[in-house]
Amino acid sequence: MSRPSPISQTLDAVTDAVIDDHLRSEDPLAEALHYLRMDGMFYCRSELTSPWGIDLPPMPDCLWFHVVTSGECVLVDSHDGETRVKA
Repeated sequence: MSRPSPISQTLDAVTDAVIDDHLRSEDPLAEALHYLRMDGMFYCRSELTSPWGIDLPPMPDCLWFHVVTSGECVLVDSHDGETRVKA
């Protein structure tokens, strides 16, 4: 079994660094998600107007995140209380 050449290893390291720098500078969320090991996904696009609310049940094995693209909302968490979120 042949070993990778030093040039190949260096090229791989440089490529990884360039990709990491690109993600870091362009999209911090993409960088964070890149390192998560997810085995499923669920997308839901919602357009909501005042007054509105969403109640999500506890799901300990799931990671939830939401993006506010315009306006603002109040996030209510049983542990942290209320947090105002603006686009």
